[in-house]
Amino acid sequence: MLLADIWHRLNQLEKELAKLKNENRNLKEKIESLQSLKIDKIEYKIHELKVQTLSGTLNVGLTSSGDAKDVKKVVDQIVKEEKTNIEVDLDMESPS
Repeated sequence: MLLADIWHRLNQLEKELAKLKNENRNLKEKIESLQSLKIDKIEYKIHELKVQTLSGTLNVGLTSSGDAKDVKKVVDQIVKEEKTNIEVDLDMESPS
């Protein structure tokens, strides 16, 4: 009787393994078929905000993990194109 139980359980596990392999293959195919998202332009409409009281720090936009000089180049380009008044402190400590 014990051998029959082991044989039955082994068959169940083999069926479950085959099912999981099939599911895994289907998920991999779905992942490969997904196309990456490309964002051409992000616009922030800060002028539309109504602020009665503002205190503390307001961080708007994407954060950068680059060094200060690279960030300054990006900011300078934004200022040049958008005529926005932004300043960058190059003495900032780089994140560790």
